[in-house]
Amino acid sequence: MNKLDKGIYDNVKKDYLDKMVPVVSAKYKKFRASSCTLFLNNSFDLKNIFESNCVIDDKKIEKLLVSHFDKMDENIKNYIKTCTFAYLITNKVYQLNKDIKKYFNCKDSKKAVQEYFNYFRNPILESYLKTGEVYDTMRSLQKVCTNLNEDLLKLNKQIGKFINYDYLYEEELRDKIIITSGIDICPYCGRQFITRFKDRSSADLDHFFPKKYLPLLSLSLYNFIPSCQICNSRFKRQHIKKFYIRLMMDMKIMLYLM
Repeated sequence: MNKLDKGIYDNVKKDYLDKMVPVVSAKYKKFRASSCTLFLNNSFDLKNIFESNCVIDDKKIEKLLVSHFDKMDENIKNYIKTCTFAYLITNKVYQLNKDIKKYFNCKDSKKAVQEYFNYFRNPILESYLKTGEVYDTMRSLQKVCTNLNEDLLKLNKQIGKFINYDYLYEEELRDKIIITSGIDICPYCGRQFITRFKDRSSADLDHFFPKKYLPLLSLSLYNFIPSCQICNSRFKRQHIKKFYIRLMMDMKIMLYLM
């Protein structure tokens, strides 16, 4: 994948906020009226991301929508690491001997697993650990996900009620984001041209962190990557596991979030 400029969407940021903050704020307000509490094991509560002193805070919503990952709220960073950990462990998208041990240049499997787990540890995961338990095997990490996955499924389902990618189409922002980026060639394959006609674009808007597994980032501006339709659909459906290995085994990304 070609490296993208960090300021790729700076020119559209203001318009994006003007349209999306009121939408997300209104959706969240309606959702909160249902008296639902969004938390994980008393270690993560979405109210800390959307509210200040029990009042919806538009500035916090802005931060979620247009912050780079390293500038996001610590609660969001912890959410990213937790969701990613749960996906990787549950779906077994790598082979321990080929990936983790090779990455850490370590022949000791238990030590490699411990090093790997340390990259993802955060207050949310800590709340699912048992006192005195040693987490140095893949089986032990899978046990952590037993209850975590069920809670994440419920949480992410609720998030989808007020953070939804479809809002981009309703506000006619998708094409504007792509065109403003100035990208003419798909950054994934580097082959397919991204064409435009007036205010329309032939490209898709992919998510760096997939919205299926991290819906909280579905509308985060710097989570978007303009791509050709082949890379965004057919390629990713067939190679989602390889995509996650390439994405998340690069530990620089996880360090970037710490």
